[in-house]
Order: sequence, then C-alpha cells, then structure tokens
Amino acid sequence: MIGAAYYWGGLVTLLIYGSAAETQLSMLGCSNACALLYVFYSLYYQGRVIKQWCVLCLSVQLIMVLLFINALIGGWLDISWIFAFDAGWLVRLFAPFLLFFVSISIFVSFSKQVSALQDYKLRYKAFKYNTAVFNVLLSAGKPVIAGVGNLGVRLGSATAKHTLLKVCNPYCDPCAKVHPQVETLLAECPDIALQVIFTASGELEDPKTTPVAHFLALQADYKSATVQDALHTWYQNPRKAYKDFASRFPLQSDPALQHENIRKMNAWCKSMKITHTPTFFLNGHQLPETYVLADLKYLLE
Repeated sequence: MIGAAYYWGGLVTLLIYGSAAETQLSMLGCSNACALLYVFYSLYYQGRVIKQWCVLCLSVQLIMVLLFINALIGGWLDISWIFAFDAGWLVRLFAPFLLFFVSISIFVSFSKQVSALQDYKLRYKAFKYNTAVFNVLLSAGKPVIAGVGNLGVRLGSATAKHTLLKVCNPYCDPCAKVHPQVETLLAECPDIALQVIFTASGELEDPKTTPVAHFLALQADYKSATVQDALHTWYQNPRKAYKDFASRFPLQSDPALQHENIRKMNAWCKSMKITHTPTFFLNGHQLPETYVLADLKYLLE
C-alpha cells in the first residue's frame, strides 16, 4: 500500500510539475536515493532470512534502482532545497502522495470488507441450505392444527412426497407476484403438490367470493391443468376483470354450489389465525421466514 502510494504519487508529481520544477525533481531524486535502503533490506531478507526470491519484489527493486540512476544522470540529487524550505511547495509536493495513500487505504479497507462479506454470505448459505437445519426450523414453525382435508384447489401429483399449502387472496398483489414462483417450483419439483386455500368469506357481498367460487367450480368440472392455467391467467392479469376471465374459462356447473366450501376455507383460515397473504405451509408447518420458495428446490431434492 505504501509502495503503491509512493509510485503513483511520484508519477502524478511529474505529470503536474514537469521537468521544469527543479525543486520538486530534486526532492523526488533524494527520495529515490533514500528508497535504496529498502532495496538492500529486501535483498537481505529474501536471500538470508526466508531464502526464497520473489520475482515481483525483485522487479520493484529494479525499478527503484533505475529511478535512482535516472535521478543521478539528470542531476536531481541536489539537496539545496532543504535550506530553502517553503511550506507551500512542500504541501504541493506531498499532496499527491498523501492523496494516493488515503485513497489506496480506503480501497484496501473496502476490499477487505467486501471479501469478509462474501465469506459470511457463503457461510450463511451453507448454514441455510443444510437440510438438517431447515427441518429443525420447519418443525418449529406454526403447525397446521386444523384439518385442511381437500379444501381449496389442489395441483400436482396426488402421490407427491411433499405438500405445499398456500393461503392467498385472489386480489392480493403479493400473492400475484409470488404465483410465478409457485408455478416454477411445481414444474421443477414433481415431488411437490400444491394446495391453495383462499381467504374469501363465501358471502355474496364479499368480492373475493365470485372468483374463488369460479376456481373451485373449474376444479370440479375440469382437470387440474385447466385450473392451473386459470390461476396463471388470473394472477398475471393486473386488471383482475372477472367477466373477461369467466368468458375465457366457462363453467359446466353452478359456482354458487361452491359457497359452502368457501365458508369452510374461511373457517379454517380463522382457526389458523391467518393474518397476511400469502402464507405458506410445507408438510404441515409454516415455512420459516428466512426461506423463499426458490430455496425448496434445493432443500427438497
């Protein structure tokens, strides 16, 4: 760090003052002469102490020797500037060295912090993706104490090893944003089945009742692929226009027949004290807050 500041400061000094500034050139020449002490020390340390030669170190020392020779040939080893001390030009001379030293110190400190942060990040990921840790945290989550049975919409294989329960609101923006992640998880992990519970009340004055009844009626009338397509269409449409949605996914049965099922879902949500949507449960326990759906692909494989 000191060496880098020394070289860059000297270069900037030459670029600023040029060859016409005799005082600055003399000071640089004298500093090059003093730097020769480090050359002898480094050669002794490499040859006698560690008994190993460093090509990079030798290259740096060669540059120091060449700078001294250049100052010697150019006649820049005049020390008369010592007797004509002027604080103004002394500050101007050392300002580039100080500037680069401070800048390099900040850069090195920042680099160390970034490196430490990356190390902590790797350690955190190793801890987070440890299946034993995940299982302990999952088992400590809020359990599904109320029987959920076949409520709501079910997607995925009936023989899947894992069940992901999603509690959502058909008009909830966070639910809409997370739905593509749910779809990706189902596509990439065939061992996960999805069960969707909606927070609609089942009452006609509740605007959530109409689309939820339509979802449940679609499940009763068609295969799960149609229901999955319907949910995708609904959540990806920012307008949430039910009439357009209903015309695209016509029903064979009366959606009013699903109101009782919606009331059962609402009672289940109240018994589970659902406070926000979306809320996820995996294999009967609420998903820990430190995990997102994308993590399940790696943890459940």
